[in-house]
Amino acid sequence: MFRYYEQIVIFLMTIYLCIFIVFCRGHVKLITCDLSCSRPLPKVVNTSDWLNIGNEFLVTPKQMVIYRCGVDTGCCEKDMFCQTKAEKKVNATIFVEKILPSGENQGECKSVSYTSATACHCLKFKNPY
Repeated sequence: MFRYYEQIVIFLMTIYLCIFIVFCRGHVKLITCDLSCSRPLPKVVNTSDWLNIGNEFLVTPKQMVIYRCGVDTGCCEKDMFCQTKAEKKVNATIFVEKILPSGENQGECKSVSYTSATACHCLKFKNPY
């Protein structure tokens, strides 16, 4: 009788182990393939902060999306850092409105250029700061 229960326990542990291995494979695939350092991720930035525009201005759009590579972009080997491999110049038009003391607003459209990453890769660790 004891042998029967022992076989059941071994069987259940084998099933548990198989489920655990399947889960780990999925996690390893996620880290090594889906989250590898290859594609830049979009970052939402506050336009006025990013362009260093003072508080006396209203900026439209309030946020911009830029693509960047970095430590939070993808996984690299030990002592490696996810960095930009390729980038492109992006042009955008924003509307900047100055708030005057009289309560009136004076605004104009401005064209701004910035670089956005298009590809990332792992390089030997280089402190970005």
